[in-house]
Amino acid sequence: MRRFLAAAVGCGVVISGCAIGSAIVLANVVARVLGDASVRSPRAWLGPLSILLALWVVRTVAHWLQARLGQRGASAVVADLNGQVLAAVTARQPRELAAQRDAAAVVVTRGLDGLRPYFTGYLPTLLLAAILTPATVAVIALYDLKSTVIVAITLPLIPVFMVLIGLATADRSATALAAMTTLQARLLDLIAGIPTTTPARTALDLACRYPVDKAVAAIDALARASDLKAVDVEILAERYRGRRAIRRARVALSLVDPGAESPRETWLRLLLIRAGFPPPQTQIPVYDGYGALVAVLDMGWEDLKLAVEYEGDQHRTDRTQFVKDINRLAVLQDLGWVVIRVVAEHRPDDIVGRVHQALIRRGYRRDRR
Repeated sequence: MRRFLAAAVGCGVVISGCAIGSAIVLANVVARVLGDASVRSPRAWLGPLSILLALWVVRTVAHWLQARLGQRGASAVVADLNGQVLAAVTARQPRELAAQRDAAAVVVTRGLDGLRPYFTGYLPTLLLAAILTPATVAVIALYDLKSTVIVAITLPLIPVFMVLIGLATADRSATALAAMTTLQARLLDLIAGIPTTTPARTALDLACRYPVDKAVAAIDALARASDLKAVDVEILAERYRGRRAIRRARVALSLVDPGAESPRETWLRLLLIRAGFPPPQTQIPVYDGYGALVAVLDMGWEDLKLAVEYEGDQHRTDRTQFVKDINRLAVLQDLGWVVIRVVAEHRPDDIVGRVHQALIRRGYRRDRR
């Protein structure tokens, strides 16, 4: 890297010298042509034109050499960084990798590739500007002080325009980065030997493939176990709006709630929604008068202090859990909560009827939903 920078600086000095020399020779030629009518024969310009041609050739060769060195330096640096990042990322545990997958995918792909234009274009141009600009101002000062003052005044405007361009393109760059992040998120999974899709794509595939209830239960579990975001799924659904079963998928996606901790809880929540009740809140924390957490309820309506809980078979077969449930229910009742307990043997109509009666007793009216 240091050798590349040294070579780039050397090429920049040569290019700057050739540019300034060409400008001086060309200016002298033009001045003599316009000011001295006696020197109009081609032989009189043979020397200056030869010097000008030689400077152009040297400048061209220096530009080519600088670009060649830039490509070699960029390839070496990107390859080295790529190896280090991949080694560090793939050495992580799957759980750690999942948490940082999107960010790492951008670094491994577009992030590191983004360094290539930096080494081949931006850095040589920056060095050239750093060398050529002050040298040009110094040469101008030798010939015309007024022009030097004008150049010194206008030079600070360049970074101002750079800032304005950056501000004008910030939103577009952010949108492009978000799109690339979504598309590249699967790369590290493939590197790690686990061919998978992103959570958003998995959710859309589930919603299109399965009936609504089964899809909602699966996506509830996916959302609970991952960083699934509804907006990412909506973007994919819009992108594939012509896909088969996309309408049914949109219905399923609108019913997803990561608060459901089992497929049966999802089933119970959907039953209550389809019965015409307000969508229940899931995983409701309940605190006692001292601020201590006493329970987290499956679902219900916190403002009405009405909860509905699905009791799996472990609540019956595990004696410790059974006793804990009894004590927990007593505490909730003391705090003013009504808890409707549901088991697999309960019929849907009976569940809806019990919930409806409890809502009415709590002051709920359908016209106040």
